[in-house]
Amino acid sequence: MSVGIRLCAQVTAGTPVFGELQKDDLILEIQGCDAARLTHKQAQDLIRNAGGSMLVRVRRFSSHFVGYICISGFW
Repeated sequence: MSVGIRLCAQVTAGTPVFGELQKDDLILEIQGCDAARLTHKQAQDLIRNAGGSMLVRVRRFSSHFVGYICISGFW
């Protein structure tokens, strides 16, 4: 059973998530929606429709951090 969406690739410099999300982060929630229950397309749509900012809940294995990150700077 999946528990979230794992970022497998490096985060691209210059994007809104650069410096916020890291490779191997596990995204647990996007905009309050349980990421484990989302299809890839649903997750993409939530991100695309987030507007100017997006709230994600992340588990970061490199530092044992679990918490919310607000990402700003979308179009």
